[in-house]
Amino acid sequence: MKPIRIVAAAEGDLKEIRDWSIERWGVSHWLKRASAIQVALDRIRDDHPVGQLRDDLSAGMRAVIVKPHIIFYREETDYLVVLRVVDGRRDLFSLEFFPP
Repeated sequence: MKPIRIVAAAEGDLKEIRDWSIERWGVSHWLKRASAIQVALDRIRDDHPVGQLRDDLSAGMRAVIVKPHIIFYREETDYLVVLRVVDGRRDLFSLEFFPP
């Protein structure tokens, strides 16, 4: 089992999701959403490889859906790198997936 590393872009995504969720629906909604995201991160860590391979967006990247969001990650030598956490309704081909 490899540890998970969350890069700055994904951290920023999570902060945006948190702020928007709290503003729109309140703290309790955010806590449910955050819990679902954490469950998905635990699944990625414990059961890798999971999710759909998304070489069309970035070589070796996988996507795990946590509706309405998608967690994008890639396996590296010593850890799993979470690259982005975005709303699945976005134009995914316009996103940048930075290397770790």
